[in-house]
Amino acid sequence: MANPPIGARRRSRSVTGVTILELLIAMTVSLVVVYAMIGQFNVVVTQVAEGRSSVELSGQLRGSTTILQSDLRGVTAPARTSMASDAGLGYFEYGEGLGHDTGPLAVFTAGAWTDPPVADTSFGDFDDYLAFTSHSVKYPFVGQYAGATIDSHHAEVVWWTYWNDADADGQPRPGELMLHRRPLLVRPDLGVVFDLTSSNLLTMWDSLKTFYDTNDVSTHPVVTWSGGNMRVQLWANSMADLTRRENRFCHHPILALNRTNNTVVALNPHYPFDIQRNDVALNTGALPALNTAIQVGTQTGEDVIQANLLAFDVKAYDPHVPLLASQSGQDVLHPSDPGYGRPGPSGLNETPISMGGFVDLYYMRYVLPRMSGFPTWAVQPLTSVYGTGLTSEYASRFSGPPAFHDLNGNALWGIANEPFQGSAFPVYDTWSFHYEQDGIDQDRAVNRADGVDLPSLAATYAWRGTVDQGMDGLDNDGIQGVDNPSERETQPPYAAPLRGIRVEIRVIEADARNVKQLGISHDFTPE
Repeated sequence: MANPPIGARRRSRSVTGVTILELLIAMTVSLVVVYAMIGQFNVVVTQVAEGRSSVELSGQLRGSTTILQSDLRGVTAPARTSMASDAGLGYFEYGEGLGHDTGPLAVFTAGAWTDPPVADTSFGDFDDYLAFTSHSVKYPFVGQYAGATIDSHHAEVVWWTYWNDADADGQPRPGELMLHRRPLLVRPDLGVVFDLTSSNLLTMWDSLKTFYDTNDVSTHPVVTWSGGNMRVQLWANSMADLTRRENRFCHHPILALNRTNNTVVALNPHYPFDIQRNDVALNTGALPALNTAIQVGTQTGEDVIQANLLAFDVKAYDPHVPLLASQSGQDVLHPSDPGYGRPGPSGLNETPISMGGFVDLYYMRYVLPRMSGFPTWAVQPLTSVYGTGLTSEYASRFSGPPAFHDLNGNALWGIANEPFQGSAFPVYDTWSFHYEQDGIDQDRAVNRADGVDLPSLAATYAWRGTVDQGMDGLDNDGIQGVDNPSERETQPPYAAPLRGIRVEIRVIEADARNVKQLGISHDFTPE
């Protein structure tokens, strides 16, 4: 084969160069691809992190609701009222805080409670509580006493929330709310578990606080005075003891408010041994959670069952609550839903489309202002709060306030400086018939807390100055026969049986801003 010409060989070995422009374009394309890959990788990592936090949050929430469901399955007391204490059935109590789902905060100003807006609308009703005696069949409740581990198949179980307003701005923020659960073992065999005599009330309070903080035993106090010294004994409760309100956790009528206040809490006429809450007295600001009587110590550790709480909302089943249609006609409204009670397509009082649902106790406290313009918790005519007149179509088993006597004699619920009369806030309680035969004049003189007779009522109700008139065999009020319910010194806040409750727990994962909510229902209807 002949060799190609020398010029041709030289031309075939030449290489074409890359211009600077082409190099820059190639580098730019490469960087775009790299950045795109980094962006996609970041999206994947974020989704994985959010997915992991969502799974963890769901797991925590599921764990909390599973424990609550287990506790409720073991409730020992039938959800009906005025039980005999010697039956030994314990109790069930559900407290409805002043807040509600559309107004989580309650603020007392100018003689009335109002519902100021909450900056973060993911918050719901967070100030309810549950307290009851429970029986665990398979695994006993376990706790600490005197540095040792003890157990019992019966316990007094309390679920409540605590709001730590860290920035003191009066607004709940993620991370400030916690859900607590405390099982206090019922061990009457332990007898006296605390015994201290002291003239120093601060020492007494600190000692009691330390005991409650380090021991998981359901107790009640017995107090005696001698020579200026105060002796407090804590006796381990039996199930019969717990039927009576004064023996339950946080209902103790001594050392109730703080370490500097040892004033004995007077019996609230017609409603003794109310659970103690912060600022239920007068002229206070926001009303968060439960007070130091229940929030003993720091309550960290095992008592905190759910952090980053947004809502702990307990509702009672009311078979008679009217359910309304929304303005669009596409939704069914319950009393806690926005729009319930407001003027609808055909006027103020919409015709109910159904009956029965889960409601807040005394839901008229926030439905009535929507309908009539009354401020929340303000002085209101009894005809309105009891569901007659303006609100007759909305009346139901749990729509009105808890039982109370009209102490003012003027047919008003509340007075200018005190929006509560007879009871501090709505609560369902299985109660105890013990108060009608305990030898104590629970309602005192004409049902006045200060014992001063009202001249307008003294003559008519003079028989109320006697002791246990509801069991004296006389027809004191001249109606409905001998020892009828209206003659009793006390009565449960709501006398109707409780068919069921629903509990909604809402939580947030602060970093990813994931919000999860899970609800459980429990049926109290006898089989």
